[in-house]
Amino acid sequence: MMKLVRTTFFFSVLLFNVACNNAVPIEVNPLQVKAEATGPLFSGINTATADFKISEILPDGVKQDQIAKAQIKSITLRSIGEGVPNVLSYTALLASPNQEMSQVAFLNDQKTGEVSLTLAEDQSFVEAILRDPSQTLVIDFDLSEDYFDNWTFDVTVEWDLSINQ
Repeated sequence: MMKLVRTTFFFSVLLFNVACNNAVPIEVNPLQVKAEATGPLFSGINTATADFKISEILPDGVKQDQIAKAQIKSITLRSIGEGVPNVLSYTALLASPNQEMSQVAFLNDQKTGEVSLTLAEDQSFVEAILRDPSQTLVIDFDLSEDYFDNWTFDVTVEWDLSINQ
């Protein structure tokens, strides 16, 4: 009898969890934006920003407030232009008008050209940021020397999104 009660309880809890979690994964195109840092840029930490709206890459009929789960799968930066400066490290942060800026990726390596950033393990804040009307991607980079021009990156962000139906 006890075994039947435990089994029934287990399946009831399982069914309840499945019924309450109706998040469905969706496919979205990668976000592609340009982030620009206005020169002159000096040795040390500098910042490039890109404003975007996640709503622009959501499938038709999907609204931002339906986002149930959001994680970044990858962030790739590609320098635009000749004679780009020597970078010691990169940090990518995500922000929105109603949420605090939070780190999503980093790279502590001297690289220029095209770089893939290492993602932060904790991305629990991403859903809340993506539910806001607009978002900002901030790229902080540490230069080893002064650079007296603007610097632009092509940024590609790949997402893992699920929505409530």
